[in-house]
Amino acid sequence: SKPKSNKAEIEKLLTIADKLYDDKKFDSAFYYYIEVKSICNPKTDPENFVSTLNSMAEIQRYHGDYDGSELTLTEAIHYLKYVKKQKHIWNTYIEFGNTFLCKSDFNNAFTYYNKALNLKTSEWRKLSAKNNIAVVLLEQHKYKEALQIYLSLSKRKEIIEVTENYAKVLDNIGFCYFKIGDPQALLYFNKALQLSNKINDIWEAGKIYLHLSKFHQINNSGLSSEYALLSYKKYSTIKDADGRMSALKQLINNSKDHELKKYSLLYININDSITEVRQKSKNQFAKIKYDSKKEKEENLKLKTNKAENELQLERQKNRNITSYILMVLSLSLIVVLYFYLTSRGNREKIEATYKSETR
Repeated sequence: SKPKSNKAEIEKLLTIADKLYDDKKFDSAFYYYIEVKSICNPKTDPENFVSTLNSMAEIQRYHGDYDGSELTLTEAIHYLKYVKKQKHIWNTYIEFGNTFLCKSDFNNAFTYYNKALNLKTSEWRKLSAKNNIAVVLLEQHKYKEALQIYLSLSKRKEIIEVTENYAKVLDNIGFCYFKIGDPQALLYFNKALQLSNKINDIWEAGKIYLHLSKFHQINNSGLSSEYALLSYKKYSTIKDADGRMSALKQLINNSKDHELKKYSLLYININDSITEVRQKSKNQFAKIKYDSKKEKEENLKLKTNKAENELQLERQKNRNITSYILMVLSLSLIVVLYFYLTSRGNREKIEATYKSETR
C-alpha cells in the first residue's frame, strides 16, 4: 500500500515550533523542530527539512553551541541539491557564515557569505550578504575594504528607507574611519546614534556608545568612560551579556584602583555566568536530541514488536483456517466414503438376491 502523506502533520508541527521560536521559548521550539526533522523526508520535502535544520542551527548558535550548530548545518548541506527555493540555500549559507564568524573562523565565514551572495536571490538578500562580508573584513582588520562596502550600502534606497539598517551602516562607516584615523568618524557615530535613539534601538545604541568610547579613549579618558558606562547600561537593559562584557572591558581600560577592581570582578562574574549558561544550553540541546532519538528508537521498537505480534497472530489465524479447512475436507471425505460404501454394500446385496431368485 502507498505510504500516507504526513505533510499536514509537518505543517502543524512547524506552526507550533515557529510560534515558540517567536516567543523566544527556544528549548521547546528546538524540540518541535526535531519532531519535524524526524518525520520529514529530505528528498521528497527538502525545503521543510533544510529550513528546519537552519532554525535548529540558529537556536544552537544563539546559545553558544557553535560546534552543535555547525554539525546541524553540515547535515543540511547534503540535501541542498534537492532544494528548489534559493532562499533556503541562502539561509543555510548565511547561518554557516554566522557560526564560523562566532568561532572566529573568518576564512570559512567569508567563503559562505560569498556563496550566499552569488545565489540568484532577492536584492535585499544580496545587500545582507554584502553587509556580512564587510563584518568579516572588519574582524580581519581590513578596514579600507570594509569601508568601501559600507559606503556603497549607505547609498542604497533599500538601506536608507529602513532606519535600523541605515543606523547600523552609518555606525560601521564611522568605525572604519576611526580605525584608519579619519576624524569624520565622529560625524557618522553621532548621526547613527541619533537614528538609533529615534527608533529606540537599544542594542545598536549600546554598540555606538562603545565605539564612541573607543574613539575618545586616547584624548579624553573621562568622556570615554562615560560612553562605556552608557553602553553597559544599554546592554544591561536588554540583558546582552556579550555586550556588557565588551563595555566592561572598555571601563577596565579607563579605570584605576577601586573602580578597576570593581569592573574587573563584575567582568569575571559575567564571564563565569556566560560560560555556565552556555554549557547548560549546549547540554540541554544535546539532551533534547538524545531524548528525541531515544524516543524514536523506542517507538520504532514498539512498532516492530507490534508488527511481529500482528504477523504471529495472522500466521496463527491462517493456521487455524487451514486446520478448519482440512477438518471439513476430512469430514466430507468420510461422509462421501461412508455413503459410497453403504451404497455399494446395498447394491451387492440386491445383486446377490436377484441372482439367487433367478437361479
